[in-house]
Amino acid sequence: MRSLLPLLLLIVVGAACGAKTTAHTTTVAPRPTPAFTQAVVSSNWSGYVARRTQGGGFDRASGSWTMPAISCATGDGSSAAFWVGIGGWGRSSPSLEQLGASGDCTPSGAPSLRLWTEIVPAPPIFLPLRLAPGDHVTATVSVAKGSVTFDLRNATRGTHYTHTTRERRALDVATAEWIAEAPSLCRTISECEVVPLSDFGTVRFTNVLASGSGVSGPLGAPTWRVTPVALIGSTGSSRYIAATNPFGAVPQPPAPGGRAFTIAFRRSLGGAVPARPLPGAPLPAWIR
Repeated sequence: MRSLLPLLLLIVVGAACGAKTTAHTTTVAPRPTPAFTQAVVSSNWSGYVARRTQGGGFDRASGSWTMPAISCATGDGSSAAFWVGIGGWGRSSPSLEQLGASGDCTPSGAPSLRLWTEIVPAPPIFLPLRLAPGDHVTATVSVAKGSVTFDLRNATRGTHYTHTTRERRALDVATAEWIAEAPSLCRTISECEVVPLSDFGTVRFTNVLASGSGVSGPLGAPTWRVTPVALIGSTGSSRYIAATNPFGAVPQPPAPGGRAFTIAFRRSLGGAVPARPLPGAPLPAWIR
């Protein structure tokens, strides 16, 4: 997979909190309510990002999706990736631990589907498992004491992959993500190209869960602050070379309970990329 970094462009934060009092005006401890910030726009991510509102990080993130059919045209070179991850959201983030699937359009116009793991800034590792449109995939990323465990199940084919790796570098656990991505290619640290996003129609994430500091829950968990991320075309940004991604993708509101949401491909989407987008996860070591 050719993912690189979430290029966060505009962040507007809002929060909600609440308190209860009894009929006799005796004050009880405030009970946090789910906090959804206003949406942000990105050059290559669409979905939801969760942060803890009471400190600490995440040790586990999981989600399921049915692999969508990728629409390809001859020579379009487009791609789309769908993944669950931990870390990688902040502009100074040292890592991004992610597990997912991608559909790359070959020069002949045929989609090539692959499963992979990745700990950015290292390159991805592709898994020797078959994947086809309609396959139901469940991905879980766990981080504990410098180790990362990837667990992937394809319920349609009855296949399973699990692997634990020990990392010497610092691991970012500040956020958890459920994302559809337009992958990126970087030739130098300043010359990057977001690959055109493939038309995937819609993809629906289900069984959305994460845990950290002994608290587990879906997107509506009261100790999380959740940010919707919309992907807009990257053409016009000074960080990118010409002929990059013109398409977009938008996350729909979560279902009641916060355990599911849908991301929809958009052939045209209003908005423009600022001239100086903020970098998210670091560039891969292999381009330096």
